[in-house]
Amino acid sequence: MTYEKEQALLAHYNKYPNGGTTLRDPQTIRIVFDLAGIFPLEGSKILDLGCASGVMADQVRELYNVDVTGVDSAFSRILLGKRERPKVDYIEQDIHAFLETTKMKFDLILMFDVIEHLEEPKETIKAAKKILRPGGKIFSKTPLNFPYEAHLQVFKNRDDFKKRLDPTRYFEYGQSVIAVWE
Repeated sequence: MTYEKEQALLAHYNKYPNGGTTLRDPQTIRIVFDLAGIFPLEGSKILDLGCASGVMADQVRELYNVDVTGVDSAFSRILLGKRERPKVDYIEQDIHAFLETTKMKFDLILMFDVIEHLEEPKETIKAAKKILRPGGKIFSKTPLNFPYEAHLQVFKNRDDFKKRLDPTRYFEYGQSVIAVWE
C-alpha cells in the first residue's frame, strides 16, 4: 500500500534534520520507560521506527546497553544521525516497507512522536507486532490534541487514543499519551 500523505511530508522532514522526538535527555527517557514498566535487558535488540537523527535511539542505547536500529525515510535526518551518533544502526527506508520486508526480530519497538504522522497507525502497529520476538513490546509516545501541518492524526485525549489504537496499557504524560502494546 502506498501512503501518499506520508510521502508528501518527506520534504518537510528533510528541511528539518534536527527534528524528531521531544524526548532527548537521558533522565526523562528513563522516567518515561520506568513509568511504562519498560525495562530493556542488556543486549536487547530495539527498533526505533521513525528515528529521525537518532537522538533518542542513541540515549536508549547508552542507558540500557542495548543494540538499537533506527529506521526513517528522511535522508537528511539519517545522514545527520550517522555522523553524530554512529553507534546506532541506521536504515534509510520507509517504515512500512521496512516492516513488510525485514527478516529482523526485536525485543522492543519504539514509536515516539511517530503515530501522529501515520495515515493508518493501527495497521502500522499490527505490522510491527509481526517483527517482535516472543514477549516483545511496542512502546509509543504521542502528542494529544496537537494539530500541526505534519500530523495526519490528532487524538483529542487518551480515551480517543485508546478507542482508535487499543493499546495494552496507556497513560497521560504531560500533553502526550504513553502506550504499550504486548
